[in-house]
Amino acid sequence: MSAESVEVPAVITLTSPRDVLDAIPHSLGFYPGNSLVISLLANTARGRRRQVLVIRLDLIDDSDDVEVVDWPSVHTAMATSGATSAVIAVFATQGSQLQVQTQQEPLIVRVKTALADEDIDVMDALIVADGCYVSLICADPSCCPPEGIPYDVVDPGAIGVELAVRGGSSPLLGRGDVADQFALSPPAQAQILALMDGLADGVGLAAEQILAWGSKPAPSMSQVAQSLMAFADVGIRDAVIAGALCENADNEERLRSFFSYLITVAPDGYRAAPATMAAIAWWVEGDGARANICLDLAFEDNADYRLAELFKQIMRAAVRPEQVRELLAEAMTRA
Repeated sequence: MSAESVEVPAVITLTSPRDVLDAIPHSLGFYPGNSLVISLLANTARGRRRQVLVIRLDLIDDSDDVEVVDWPSVHTAMATSGATSAVIAVFATQGSQLQVQTQQEPLIVRVKTALADEDIDVMDALIVADGCYVSLICADPSCCPPEGIPYDVVDPGAIGVELAVRGGSSPLLGRGDVADQFALSPPAQAQILALMDGLADGVGLAAEQILAWGSKPAPSMSQVAQSLMAFADVGIRDAVIAGALCENADNEERLRSFFSYLITVAPDGYRAAPATMAAIAWWVEGDGARANICLDLAFEDNADYRLAELFKQIMRAAVRPEQVRELLAEAMTRA
């Protein structure tokens, strides 16, 4: 299970099931094939609802797969989100509407139970399959005909166009396409490793120097190698991530890209630090999909990496991005 958080611009108003479906890929950052998506909504002071968290689950092959889901984490995310209502949406790339509804019924029922346990109302449950969507809740045939409403998953619709124009959002075709952005580059890894062999163990860098390098359009490979080696010092590592997200607002996007780039060129044994730093940076940006992918890469490099373990708990608890930023700022004040 991956819980992915995003804040939807207040100027975007969703008025129909089609609008909700069109907005989900922009929330996740990719089109969610073979997924059950829970869009958690909270009441606002103006009497409206705003999305506070998105939870994506893989679809099941049989009823036994329901118990494979990390339900404690799902409950924690729901409970801490502040949500009062939710929309469930199932996206299936194969099977008829009837087949998908039948096969995914145990998962849908279990999600509804989890929402009820957290006193979260289900506003709608939508099934996207076989070229149309069907509501399992709405019984008004003029709004939601039982045969479904034609729907093309990759057609952005009016809401998708508005999110793209106003927010610059451009969903990728799938989670795999997002993961490809962090694909390793063996030639670059070999080059970095060769440079590391020529450096002393303690390169004597300050966090400010690494932040300056990361703020440049194209840091040199030598600077990259020195930065990766310096992250072995947790004090420098923590100062860099806190400085990037709390003291470098003008360069935050470039530093986030720097951390992400470091993942692709870091030799084995050096990738956990930048991957965790990138996970934190993407989470603070509100991009849970990339945060989850980066954290997975951190654990692949070092299954016992302490900072990754700590941040995994933060993500499981669905701590809001602005709260994470506040925690980093407090840590800097205490340092």
